[in-house]
Amino acid sequence: MQNILVAIDSADHSHKITDEAIKLAEALNAEVTLLSVYEDVTTRMPEISHSDMEKIHQANIESIEKFLHEEAERFREKGIPVKTRLDKGHPGQVICDLAKQGGFSYVVLGNRGKSGVSELLLGSVSNRVAHCAETNVILIK
Repeated sequence: MQNILVAIDSADHSHKITDEAIKLAEALNAEVTLLSVYEDVTTRMPEISHSDMEKIHQANIESIEKFLHEEAERFREKGIPVKTRLDKGHPGQVICDLAKQGGFSYVVLGNRGKSGVSELLLGSVSNRVAHCAETNVILIK
């Protein structure tokens, strides 16, 4: 059985990524791993107390987990086996590493995310994955 790594964030575009990944998984009779990656920003804002930053961080993780669960339900409704993962790190690197280690047939992700201006300055996640992944990469526009 083939397996597909689907990388999403909580941006509006993620629903379209899920829609396309569902079509692909149905066509290939594949299993899906739904992944979201967060970066640790607790050290980037020294003006916010550590305690308050931890609360913000925890609320963010809970929000992402809820979103992953909701998107996973969309796969389950179609009878597609799905697992969820929430990993910490740089999204592009985490996706590439997991794609390599997990033996995925495809990586599906959007060509834009919630990075905004930092995406232009640092290079987009999708561009990084397209160049470093050792498997097929499908970018959803």
